[in-house]
Amino acid sequence: MKAEDKIIQAAFKIYYQDASASFDKIAEEAGVSRMTIHRKFPKREALIIAACRKLFQEGSQILEEALEAEKTSIEQLKSFVVRSVKNRLNYHFVYQFQEIHHLMDHEDCTAFYNKLEKLYQNLKEEKHIANSVTEAWFFHMFDAVMMTAWHTYEHGCVAPNDIPKLAWQSFLGSVSPSTSSQ
Repeated sequence: MKAEDKIIQAAFKIYYQDASASFDKIAEEAGVSRMTIHRKFPKREALIIAACRKLFQEGSQILEEALEAEKTSIEQLKSFVVRSVKNRLNYHFVYQFQEIHHLMDHEDCTAFYNKLEKLYQNLKEEKHIANSVTEAWFFHMFDAVMMTAWHTYEHGCVAPNDIPKLAWQSFLGSVSPSTSSQ
């Protein structure tokens, strides 16, 4: 793994534990020197932006793979949710650092959300999503399920093999027509 990737992975882990952690802690976790981090990321904001970009790139790739591998929109959504959870994507990271979100160029972020928005529209047209579930609610529920899955992995409070299934059941239950009208 390249030094930059090690640093980003360490940032996900360390900033989860302490959002104000120093580069020293990240360097220790990544197994690199603090100077290496400063050469790659002169400021904390640069590291956070790079980590967010990587997250959206990975999410977009997983979504693209789900869209290509599955035939129906509901199967695509299930595949995307399960694959995202299994890959332990660090969606929580984006929310921890919303204050710098405006600094991102949004290209990777926009590409990801455009793909997910298209899937949402297909699901809505095929009546897999309740009429009352808005696009904003759909996205926030997705984020909440991903964050919950990530936290349960980190804390070990749920068997790891059960987390993808529980994430899918939770997400589907929160947006499907059969449960949302109750």
